[in-house]
Amino acid sequence: MSGKELLKKAAARSAKKRGILSESHYHKWLRTQRQAAAKASTSDYSEAKRQLLKRL
Repeated sequence: MSGKELLKKAAARSAKKRGILSESHYHKWLRTQRQAAAKASTSDYSEAKRQLLKRL
């Protein structure tokens, strides 16, 4: 079994645990996770920048 197949199986198992049964629901869930991660990293960057400017 190749690495890609293993990752697909692991992702499918993980999605099933979360109750995401169809592929479209999985992609929707993945998209929301990416958006949340991007928002968090942006806010972390903004917070760090604000803290740095506060010290100057």
